[in-house]
Amino acid sequence: MVNRPNSKIENRQREHNCLECPLVPCINLRRVAEEGAGELYVLESLRGQYPPCHSGILIYVICRLHSLLPQLPSFWLILQSIRDLRTSTFLLITGHYRASLIILRSVLEVFLAGLYFDYKYFTATSDEEKEMIINQIEQFYEEKYEVPKEELREVGFRFERKRLDYHFLLEWLFKKNVITGGLKNAINKIIGEVNDYIHVKKLEVVKVSCPRCPSLVKPDVDEYRNAVRLFQDTASILIEILLAHIKQFAPDRLEIKETHEVLGYLVTLKELEKELKVKLVFSGRLMNLISRFTVL
Repeated sequence: MVNRPNSKIENRQREHNCLECPLVPCINLRRVAEEGAGELYVLESLRGQYPPCHSGILIYVICRLHSLLPQLPSFWLILQSIRDLRTSTFLLITGHYRASLIILRSVLEVFLAGLYFDYKYFTATSDEEKEMIINQIEQFYEEKYEVPKEELREVGFRFERKRLDYHFLLEWLFKKNVITGGLKNAINKIIGEVNDYIHVKKLEVVKVSCPRCPSLVKPDVDEYRNAVRLFQDTASILIEILLAHIKQFAPDRLEIKETHEVLGYLVTLKELEKELKVKLVFSGRLMNLISRFTVL
């Protein structure tokens, strides 16, 4: 006898067609109205105009590069950044541009925290100090970690500012030569732009083009292109840092066939542009990466 524990649920879902619910418009994800449409309708009807490969390929490259590293203290933090990137791109391709961009700050902040703990762990001079760093990471996961006073002093921060946020992380990582001044400025610029979307001046509902019904979305080519640009800027920075990490912690893997194949996916973005006749690359930083690996 075949065990099908979910068959009743599946039959009920088919019977009620939940994703196109006629009773509750707010959860009808394929709803179409004069002023806008549901997220799944947008996703399914605009694939040709807004193909998801503009961000999906970058997530794939980041994930594969991450898998080439040994399990560093940053492992789970980088993994969370990748998951958040995927959430960001899903919101982007379903028309939720503001929410998509807000997530990018968390992506960068969590990723930088991973670099911070990696540096502390691998510059520790004793097993006892390494054990202390591991405990600090656990405290960070529990939101109990406070930046030590000596580290705050190193970057000129006041002692009462103890949170491990991007303000501190950028200054500290630059001070320790983990990131360059150019990279620090680039990350600051991205975070500054996405921070704007948290503020009232970037609310979607104040725009004439925004659907009155909050359960509907409306594709906007300018918002779409800006969101893709910021996403690609962020993803490109993560790729650059991961490559530097591989060079430091697993240099033998830089030249293996798998790494070259992974980086080759970046080049396919320009090839897909020609094939699909749709612009996919909106980030100057990503264009530089593509140019760098075109010769591989």
